[in-house]
Amino acid sequence: MRPPVYIIAALLALAVATPATGQMVADTTFSWRGYRNVSTCRVRIYRSAPKAARPMTVVLDELAENRGRSTLDDAPHLAEMLSRSFPVRPDSAFWIFRWGSFSFAGATPDKKEIYLRATFRRSKSGALGPPSWRLIDRTTVSEYTDRAYR
Repeated sequence: MRPPVYIIAALLALAVATPATGQMVADTTFSWRGYRNVSTCRVRIYRSAPKAARPMTVVLDELAENRGRSTLDDAPHLAEMLSRSFPVRPDSAFWIFRWGSFSFAGATPDKKEIYLRATFRRSKSGALGPPSWRLIDRTTVSEYTDRAYR
């Protein structure tokens, strides 16, 4: 006995309506205006793994060509600005700040990288508070993104 067409259509609609975890939502460069110069970083946004504490993971690469403030200096401001351009809330995402040889002009390419995870909370007034920092490794970033991070 074949299932009715409306059941198949309902299952297909449900599959399309439910976003898959571990998918990349965005991969782009992002620029923002600081006090003096324009700053630039690479931004990758992922849906987090199903059991992750936060639904989104944002990876920010500090780039050698950045002539403005660093991603770390402007972390709360950058998180707020990115939330206006992408479907991510600063207080409900893991924010990963990544540094490597790509972060320094003239550096010898190597596989050494540093990952700093930031989490934000909002105050009672709704303002974004300072980040809480934690040093993590590449494996942890991969786990947060359900193995989509490469």
